[in-house]
Amino acid sequence: MKSTNNADTNFQLVIRSAQLADTREIGGILASSFYELPQFVDWIYPLLRFTIGEDLRYRMRLAAPYYCCLVALAHSGDSQSIVGTVEISLRSTSFWTDSDRFPYISNLAVKKNYRRQGVASKLLARCEQIARNWGYREIFLHVIESNYSAKQLYCQNEYQILQIKPIWGQLLPYNPSRLLLKKTIQSR
Repeated sequence: MKSTNNADTNFQLVIRSAQLADTREIGGILASSFYELPQFVDWIYPLLRFTIGEDLRYRMRLAAPYYCCLVALAHSGDSQSIVGTVEISLRSTSFWTDSDRFPYISNLAVKKNYRRQGVASKLLARCEQIARNWGYREIFLHVIESNYSAKQLYCQNEYQILQIKPIWGQLLPYNPSRLLLKKTIQSR
């Protein structure tokens, strides 16, 4: 893999199912990816990492048949580290019923030093493979309208906008919408 930043440029990437022992490291990746806080409140990151990790640990322990958390491991020499993560599960179109369930991708995150190197695309491809194995031909996810790099990633991976949903509190001066994206999965 090629890199233009501070990450090791000579690494092998392996995608595997997350293990309970990974939740602390995954929590750190999710906290730093989804919460940009001012430097004077950096003390809150350990708390965020812990609560996110515990929430993930809870989902993993449920062992639902249609849930999977994946990690991307970068191997370089004798060392390895988790550099990305994603979750896939079945969601329902209605809060009140389990009918009309569909595969849904959430919490896709990659460490900053490993972005734009194909890690997220490989995680998405594995999610698509899982959805195919579950017997589905479509897969869905949400992205915030103002997250331009994520939108570019999804477009490059053939996801298309299906619906634009306002976020609660849309009356605030700047509050972007959520985009529901869909991809038709090709059978292989």
